[in-house]
Amino acid sequence: MGVHRLLAPIFPTSALQLPTALRGNRPAWSHAKTLGLEALKSVRNKAGWGDVLNDLWVYQPVAPLPKPSFRLTVSPNPINIVASGPDAGVATVSIGVLAAGGFDSPVALSAIAQTGADIEGSVSPVTISGAETSTLNIALTGLPTFFSSPQGIIITATSGDDSQSLWLLVDITQFDTNYQLDFSVPSGTYTTPQTVIIKPTKPTGADFIYYTTDGTTPTVSSAVYVNPLTIRSSSTLKAFVTSLFGSQSAVTTSTYSISSDEIAK
Repeated sequence: MGVHRLLAPIFPTSALQLPTALRGNRPAWSHAKTLGLEALKSVRNKAGWGDVLNDLWVYQPVAPLPKPSFRLTVSPNPINIVASGPDAGVATVSIGVLAAGGFDSPVALSAIAQTGADIEGSVSPVTISGAETSTLNIALTGLPTFFSSPQGIIITATSGDDSQSLWLLVDITQFDTNYQLDFSVPSGTYTTPQTVIIKPTKPTGADFIYYTTDGTTPTVSSAVYVNPLTIRSSSTLKAFVTSLFGSQSAVTTSTYSISSDEIAK
């Protein structure tokens, strides 16, 4: 004789489920009732099953349905925000929710910067649902500068009684990699002196340019560019730009070969 499995919904562990109609030694699978262990023993004895029932019936509760829920996601995290240069002070991240258990309720979003932070965040839209996403716009609140450590924005998602929060780390120590120099005359061989104008690719209005013409690497102790340079002999021009707040670009180099014989003519 095979084992009869009792499929029960969620009941206390001391409860079992039996069919209401018992015919001989076989249960008739009609409407079922929930019985406690003592009641089960009574039914067993009245049916004349003796101790055999313990070997035949297996209690198998049905797994509960998952509770509708969501998980807050933020990407990327951490994020870099440019501290100096023409593109300074702005960044965006994506906010979303991963739904489970049939969750489809609206989720309200908010973003609050840590106390004393030099950044702020605004969320748009402020309410999402399902597979929708929102955008957090981050901005510096003070003058563009460098900071010693990442700062934080706490992002909170709320739906009914369920509320979740994540910290977004904002790194404000990265220099704008697009902040570079442009030489008006490219490297090459020339038969006449060349006048070279140096300017940042994205001027900020508060730039300091340092240069050398002997091939050495310039420093903040090198000559400061003020007016266009006249290259009269073969030279290697190197220069970099710094911002008012101390940020420094990479060194830009151009090599000029000037034919003295042609100049002498």
